[in-house]
Amino acid sequence: MRHLLYLHGFLSGPHSQKAQQTAQYLSRVASGWQFHCPALSSYPDKTLEQINDFLTSVPHQNLALVGSSLGGFWATYLAEQHNLPAILINPAVSPGQLLSKYIGQPLQNYYSDETYQLTEQHRAFLNQCDTATLIRPENLWVWLQTGDETLDYRQAAAYYAACRIDIEEGGNHSFAGFDARLPSALQFFADFWAKKGILRA
Repeated sequence: MRHLLYLHGFLSGPHSQKAQQTAQYLSRVASGWQFHCPALSSYPDKTLEQINDFLTSVPHQNLALVGSSLGGFWATYLAEQHNLPAILINPAVSPGQLLSKYIGQPLQNYYSDETYQLTEQHRAFLNQCDTATLIRPENLWVWLQTGDETLDYRQAAAYYAACRIDIEEGGNHSFAGFDARLPSALQFFADFWAKKGILRA
């Protein structure tokens, strides 16, 4: 059994469109895959605890990652730490800086009633998790759209320059046309495992 861990973005959740599209695609056409999308806390320290707890439950040699926005940041962290393949969708770069404007403000999850208030300690924790230099750029495939209204795609293009990158004109932060690219995502994972010689049934 292969496992796909989908890491959603900030204040998002398992009911986001891309998470649902991924789950539906795997159940419809990709037998042998198990989909996972935990509802991640918007507090970064708790998020990492959740992710690490999940990692103890699945074999890493059969685990692939998809991360969107802030989830792309976490997917990068995990790919670097555990030598995993990951697809990053309009990923957040240096989120400690990006989220600084939200410190002290009341925040609510887009898909639930959960509320949050970030502190300077949360920002510092994100900075500690930031990967200064990628050591396994070949593990990552980065999908960017220039029409991203939330993040400047050029920051990700520069940070992930050593990785495989697709930059599409237009689009948005949600990545328009995401579902049409899911077959190529699974092929990327299959190719990664084949090269490593660790593909399992």
